[in-house]
Amino acid sequence: MESSASVSILGNARPSPYDQALRAPQAATATGDCVGRIRSFKETDIPRVAEIFSKTFRTGKVKNPPRLAACIRDTYFGSPAFQPERASIVHMNAEGIVDGFMGIIPVSYKLGEQVISAGILSAYMSDDPKESPKIGVALARAVISRPFDILFTDTANRSGLAMARALQFVALPHLSLEWFKVFLPFGTWLYFLNKRLPRTAKILRPMASGLDIWTRLFFSERRATVKNSQRVQTRSIDMMEFVTHASNFLSPYNVRPAWEPAELEWFTKQAARQTKNGLLEAYEVHGRGGKQAGLYLLYVRKGGVAYALQVLARPGAEETVMKSLIEVAESSGAVAIRGATTREAVAGLLSCSRIFYRHVMTTVAWSRNPEIVEAIGSGDIFIGGLAGETWSQIVAEEF
Repeated sequence: MESSASVSILGNARPSPYDQALRAPQAATATGDCVGRIRSFKETDIPRVAEIFSKTFRTGKVKNPPRLAACIRDTYFGSPAFQPERASIVHMNAEGIVDGFMGIIPVSYKLGEQVISAGILSAYMSDDPKESPKIGVALARAVISRPFDILFTDTANRSGLAMARALQFVALPHLSLEWFKVFLPFGTWLYFLNKRLPRTAKILRPMASGLDIWTRLFFSERRATVKNSQRVQTRSIDMMEFVTHASNFLSPYNVRPAWEPAELEWFTKQAARQTKNGLLEAYEVHGRGGKQAGLYLLYVRKGGVAYALQVLARPGAEETVMKSLIEVAESSGAVAIRGATTREAVAGLLSCSRIFYRHVMTTVAWSRNPEIVEAIGSGDIFIGGLAGETWSQIVAEEF
């Protein structure tokens, strides 16, 4: 179903190798544990999948293979919602050697008050670039035949989008952008320069710091937030407090994560293991009259770019929560902040100045249930943050 909020990614796009592979005779199905050349992912496959992952996503440069293997095990077998029939799947070549992988992170969702089965699609990879379209379509066909009510991902790259197009997934443009706000322009420039030319960045650091002191004196928005801070109270909370209250903010959505305590605790613990963006911290925001306005999870490191992993806000309190988030990130010493575009985040950013938006990854979703399809088309679905894949070490870590 198409709407202004989401459109079919089939569109009028040019045919891709995945479209051609889809039209080819089906090579494998996924009824049962092993039919044809596709079967469920097993723990004994981890070394081989780690090898393909290293080659596909890290150009073969993995310094800590045992850590990568442990991460793969935790990510794809550790979820409290895991069941063997909802496991990730592998593709095998004619010799029976694993040459493709489709990761699935099981998660419990709700349709109204009914608990349904959801899967976060993660890390598609193949060992043979020439055969990748055929392997990808075979795995995708197998995935949608598994017992999931809804499948989605918020990290689809170009090849993943092409594969999703071939299987008639739906793209959600409003959840496929990243917002970005700069606090210290020269510090931000230095942060990205350091990734490519660390020695040059070290030499230029004193100059950049001096220029940013001047920038802060004349252009900082901190003075504007002092008055707001008098009405808003923000406090750091532990993860169990976040787990306790998070599901209270999901009621506006018809399709949403169930976020039972044990399951949500597992997701937050996994997210806290990611180190690329700094330490993961949880905050609670109270607005006028001391009423709870929202919660958020924030990765922050002094001198780095903060990342807003999750923003939860009550209707009408989005601006209060987002301003608190931005102020905390700036006060923590971050040079900039970024985060995914969600309904809450965008609503809260409307009154904020100097916000930039860019496309990084695409959010796509699929279901055979008409009510869920309707929710996807109307934007009445909660996807992103912990209900996505950006928290995963698989996405960010170098190993």
